[in-house]
Amino acid sequence: MKLKPCPFCGSRKSEIVTGSYTVDGKKTETQNVLCGNCNAMGPDTLMGEDRAAQKWNRRRSARRSKPNTKVTERLPATGTDQPKGERR
Repeated sequence: MKLKPCPFCGSRKSEIVTGSYTVDGKKTETQNVLCGNCNAMGPDTLMGEDRAAQKWNRRRSARRSKPNTKVTERLPATGTDQPKGERR
């Protein structure tokens, strides 16, 4: 299955990787997609490479995507971003 570009950086340098872990002496292999540019990883799956590709390629429709909150004010500056008299 062909992989879509990375949803974070747009790179096409993504590949399916296999990892493993052991619990109570039982080894389990997982597959997911790793972006070779920004190292973003898709969700793990135990169902093989095709399922890993399907999960990576799934994108939310732009029509349905709405922010959960509105940004109405800026957070206060911290550390050295503040003038000397206002540091905390």
